[in-house]
Amino acid sequence: FRPPTTPQMRALEDSLSGFSEAEIRQGFEAAGGVWIQFDDVDFATYDGSHLRPASARKLSALIGKALK
Repeated sequence: FRPPTTPQMRALEDSLSGFSEAEIRQGFEAAGGVWIQFDDVDFATYDGSHLRPASARKLSALIGKALK
């Protein structure tokens, strides 16, 4: 999965790093991995990057549920 963030931070990270989520996801799934998708709008950050405590707990719970 890619951690939830704001659209602005996602664009900045991608532009500075050259990261291609689609390529990473395709390679990961081709190797047998299961990609977990989250909707950024379901999570709140306090600085555009780091999740607020309630959103961090929500993300942890969703990851745990997906791993079961």
